[in-house]
Amino acid sequence: MARKIVVFSTKTNTSQTLISTSSTWGELRAEISSLLNEDMVATIVETRNQLVSMEAILPEGEFKLVLTPAKTKSGSESIDVASVIARLKEKFDEAFEDILNEIEDGEHSSTSNLSSSDSSLAAEAAKIKRELGL
Repeated sequence: MARKIVVFSTKTNTSQTLISTSSTWGELRAEISSLLNEDMVATIVETRNQLVSMEAILPEGEFKLVLTPAKTKSGSESIDVASVIARLKEKFDEAFEDILNEIEDGEHSSTSNLSSSDSSLAAEAAKIKRELGL
């Protein structure tokens, strides 16, 4: 049975109307291949069903199909928190080591030209350095 199908792509912001006798998603996918790529998700507007399986049965009668990117750029990607924390710790350790090296090299040995907060930070860093045995 031939019916009208309107296909809209959010990626290209274009629509295409076609008359099709396709009964499965795999058959229709072949007809609209110019609008698709592998990272697209097809959703039937009327039912909000996503077409995943090539054997998925299409609705009878006219319907609208929306093609959207599988991944959005709006922050929906998962974040590996453990690796982010590890990288932050690594950066902190590097910065801390740089400060300790500057103190050890005498670049901050004279506290007379340091503000009181800088002086207390230098003293705290020296204390931590002694505690860590560095």
